[in-house]
Amino acid sequence: MPRIGIVAEGRSDWQMFEEIAKVILGDVEFERLCPEVPAIRSRNKSFGWQGVKAWCEENGNRLKILMKGVAGRTLDLLIIHVDASMAHNVSAQHPCPPPSDTTDALRHVMISQWLKTKPLPPFVVLATPSKMTDTWILAILNSQTQNLECDFKVENRLVALGHFRKKQKQIKKPRTKYFPLTQKVAANINSVCQICTEADRFVKELKTASSTL
Repeated sequence: MPRIGIVAEGRSDWQMFEEIAKVILGDVEFERLCPEVPAIRSRNKSFGWQGVKAWCEENGNRLKILMKGVAGRTLDLLIIHVDASMAHNVSAQHPCPPPSDTTDALRHVMISQWLKTKPLPPFVVLATPSKMTDTWILAILNSQTQNLECDFKVENRLVALGHFRKKQKQIKKPRTKYFPLTQKVAANINSVCQICTEADRFVKELKTASSTL
């Protein structure tokens, strides 16, 4: 059974990519590499893009070694996720639409500056949702999808729809509510891909990377 390592900004993102991978690839196993669970528990917050950056900088030059053994078990694919909403932090943000101007620039930073590996190894699949992973949720919940990938207020719109809640200016995404939404995205991934170009790119690149397994 193929095993996929996932490096993501937070635990909710783990759930999203795992559910999509199950639909696309069938029976797979997962290794959650980042954020580290103890770090999440101690800080009580998502690890964020800076954690992904740090992981890439630490492991970029030893990806092949990493794939050969995580806790004694081989990985077949590696998903690395960063939301495009943070692109301004690395001078990669461009006017939107089109979202690809920003996501292409962000990917270039991830590959050339963080991982420092070019070309990108064929077992690595980048996920750069525009503007965030939750955009893919809103794509199947809201009929107003024009320029959805350019909307920075997706989380607030999901709060207004009653799917998330806001407490002390922070968006709360309890697993009991978030997990069913990721399952809905996965079950309707073809429709999501028609609306969200970055979902479409992720699915296509995941299929390409898995074709040699």
